[in-house]
Amino acid sequence: LLGHYDAAGVKLEKARRLAAPLGDAALQDRIKLNLSALYALQEEFDQSEVELRQVIESASARGDLRMQAKAMLNLAYNDHRELRNEEAVEWLEKAIPLFQETGDRFNLAKATGNLGWAYLDLGALENALSYFSDAAAQSGKIGDSLGQITSLNGAAEILLKQRKYSASAERSKQALEL
Repeated sequence: LLGHYDAAGVKLEKARRLAAPLGDAALQDRIKLNLSALYALQEEFDQSEVELRQVIESASARGDLRMQAKAMLNLAYNDHRELRNEEAVEWLEKAIPLFQETGDRFNLAKATGNLGWAYLDLGALENALSYFSDAAAQSGKIGDSLGQITSLNGAAEILLKQRKYSASAERSKQALEL
């Protein structure tokens, strides 16, 4: 459905209408999370943010830390796409401890890597390198080779900017071997 935004939107709105009378806030939040992703894919970031903030509020009221963190991760993604990297960092720094607390290792690695990209775009190369290294290690532990490759490539990019050519080549080689 990702290539057919209108059809996906219609289906998600129908799901929202059907879920509303059930009173299942967690289900409604999952639908809103999917709607927010659809809006972001269409670059309707303001509408995506509205949905995500509602998810955070609802999930917070229920004590659903994982859902809060997922919404924060998506808000950070939107902010990063809109070149609001300071805001992305803020959301990611809030989401990471929640992913740690809930044991969501996949999204923890993803958020850590995304923090690396946000810091890279802010020019904070040492912070970015640290987060890329952490994300690569976390991704490796859970068998997420794509996350590991992405983080290693981010680290290689920074090391290249720092003129640490051997270290950059080593990270690139590690990524290619995965």
